[in-house]
Amino acid sequence: MIKISALSVAIIGHQKQWQFLRKSAELNRFNHAYLFWGQSHLGKRVIAKEFVRLLNCQEDPRHFSNSSSGQTNFTKSSGGCQKCWSCQAFQREIHPDLIFIKSEGKEIKISQIRHLQYFLSFRPHSSLFKAVVLEEAERMNSEAQSCLLKTLEEPSKNSLLFLLTEHPRMLLPTILSRVQTIKFFPVPKSEIKDYLKTHKISSSNIELISSLSFGRPGLALEFSKNPEKLEKAYKTIKEIAEMSQLELADRFQYVKTLASQEHDPKEILESWLRYFRDILRIKIGLPPELEISSSFGYNPSIPQIKQIINSIEKINFLISSTNVNLKLALEQIMLKI
Repeated sequence: MIKISALSVAIIGHQKQWQFLRKSAELNRFNHAYLFWGQSHLGKRVIAKEFVRLLNCQEDPRHFSNSSSGQTNFTKSSGGCQKCWSCQAFQREIHPDLIFIKSEGKEIKISQIRHLQYFLSFRPHSSLFKAVVLEEAERMNSEAQSCLLKTLEEPSKNSLLFLLTEHPRMLLPTILSRVQTIKFFPVPKSEIKDYLKTHKISSSNIELISSLSFGRPGLALEFSKNPEKLEKAYKTIKEIAEMSQLELADRFQYVKTLASQEHDPKEILESWLRYFRDILRIKIGLPPELEISSSFGYNPSIPQIKQIINSIEKINFLISSTNVNLKLALEQIMLKI
């Protein structure tokens, strides 16, 4: 068992995105609705919450009032003072003016959007802005998306709405045209390692966590809190690496076993994606992120690797949006290895 201490949640990387939001708050020119777009575990949720906390901090209420220059008295370097009741309540996600909405099963339903609208229809309880964070917004069904349009077209006063998504193309064009889009990218491995070094984690675990997280701070934090999840992620990558040495019948048997067990298919596919992207790095002359990637002598052509990566990405997308047969989908990948 890998022994590591859990880390606190913090903004890791994304300094351009964060400074843009801070500047918009300083100038009182922020939007009522944002679309944060990027892979899961990049920190979109954290930054949305920090921005809400920043705007509602009780320490310096003057930064909400326009000065004669049109700017504000705003000097904070992070998401609020982090000490006042408001900052702490938003951080702990117990503030009455903040709610998070997630999918119920495979989709976000119209009833959830109506709850969002009801919540925003009232004035803030104990802050300047009420906020809703809609996670995996691409899971809204067509009715829910149509219902959300009314909120975007006629926003409530002093309200903030954050749509978090990996797949913006699944949202209606009319939704995309009414939000400010901010793209999030994987964080450099060095930045994740630097953050991990400030905590009591061994150098070997820092290397493993930063490698397996593949630029996603949220995943690095999860690995730091859950050693079993870290070991499981490594085991999944090791297994897919071993598949290249097996006959097709054995690969199909592996998929059958995998599909019959309780696994998160997205986690499996993301682990496979990390491995094959690492193989691609080796093929184009870059050093691998994971030592195991070069341990089995797997030597496919670059077009073959790209085909595998495209298949994994396509299936990952289908799993998010349809009731795809997992066993058949994974077998399609095994045919290409």
